[in-house]
Amino acid sequence: MTDTPTVSLVIVSRNRPAGLKRLISALRFQSYGRFEVIVVSNYGDTSFLNGLPGAGAIRHVFMDVPNISQARNLGIAHSAGDIIAFCDDDAVPEPHWLDRLVAPFADENVASTGGFVRGRNGIDYQWKAIKCDRAGEDYPLEMNAGDTAQTFVFDGTYFAKVQGTNCAFRASCLCEIGGFDENYRFFLDETDMALTLALAGWATTIVPQAEVQHGFEESAERTKNRVPKTLKNIGASKVYFMAKFGAGEPENALEKLRHSQHCRLVRMMRDGFLEPRDVRRLLATLEDGINITPKRAVIATPLDREAAVFSPFHPSGCRQNPEFVAVVGNVALARKIHVVAMGLLSRGKAVTVFRFTYTSLFHKRFFDVRGYWVQTGGLFGRSKRGQFLFWFGGMRKRVNMEIGNLSGQREFVDIRTVRVF
Repeated sequence: MTDTPTVSLVIVSRNRPAGLKRLISALRFQSYGRFEVIVVSNYGDTSFLNGLPGAGAIRHVFMDVPNISQARNLGIAHSAGDIIAFCDDDAVPEPHWLDRLVAPFADENVASTGGFVRGRNGIDYQWKAIKCDRAGEDYPLEMNAGDTAQTFVFDGTYFAKVQGTNCAFRASCLCEIGGFDENYRFFLDETDMALTLALAGWATTIVPQAEVQHGFEESAERTKNRVPKTLKNIGASKVYFMAKFGAGEPENALEKLRHSQHCRLVRMMRDGFLEPRDVRRLLATLEDGINITPKRAVIATPLDREAAVFSPFHPSGCRQNPEFVAVVGNVALARKIHVVAMGLLSRGKAVTVFRFTYTSLFHKRFFDVRGYWVQTGGLFGRSKRGQFLFWFGGMRKRVNMEIGNLSGQREFVDIRTVRVF
């Protein structure tokens, strides 16, 4: 493999065109220069992507079956890269995401990599580093956001796990083991892949600074507030996982699953998202899944990739690894701020808008589909958990602090303050 391997970014999208459009819009800022984009979706018409930089180079594969593993395998079959990366259609990666996710593959023992995932507000972490045992139970790995990448090898008990919205695999390894097990329609699909690779002797590298923001938009399995619509696939996947890998004490593992799901539903009921009858109904769907007779594990056969030609994602009018400019102003000047941001974007700059109110509202970060990042909240409010509840200071000082919080992800060269006159 060369020093700069080719990367195929596979995106599975189902009934979420707005999320897919936002992700495609953000990909123009990736600093990694040798990647292609394959979208596997149930959209018969992808004209809604027209006009986005690079949209003409996207390879679209139609699939109308709600099975994440099958969709990923279809994307792999149509890929041409040395490395295959995955990101969800309700996520947006930071500009250096692929650079950092791909770098560990210089070690020939590494078959997979994963990064950290920030949650819906774009600030708090949703997932960091996780290890699993052979029953599919998760445990935290002691890694922090500023840590360097660490490589993990299966020790007979635990293996490192990656998240489907922020991961990459050596293509030859994926194909050798037959891709993703399509018996997992939802849940434990990445865990199965991680354990399969670990048992084959491959290593996994966790890269904290390879960051993605995950929005958790609505799907067939959950609402936009992360409230499950059904737990059937979770129950069925758990039983199948244990049968496939011969995990010990399956009844104990199932009791843990029942307990964890019950606690999760009770928390959602306490927060006002569910009623008691909803909890009972959802727990019944969990049992429906558990009671499904596990399918026989398919003997993996090497996955063939079609003779696809690598089609690099090179958005016109965009510079690779552009300089970031901060555009700052009061929320009352939102329209003027947008005009300034779009002007900078047209000149090849990357933009983060800091749009504040004179309040103590909590902050959030997101990507605007029109082409720039935004951070909103109160000038005096909190932007990180554990931070002050009320901060005293001026606009410029606050922006400098927030730019510091983004250190390592975006390199700012200028700050533009938008004023009334």
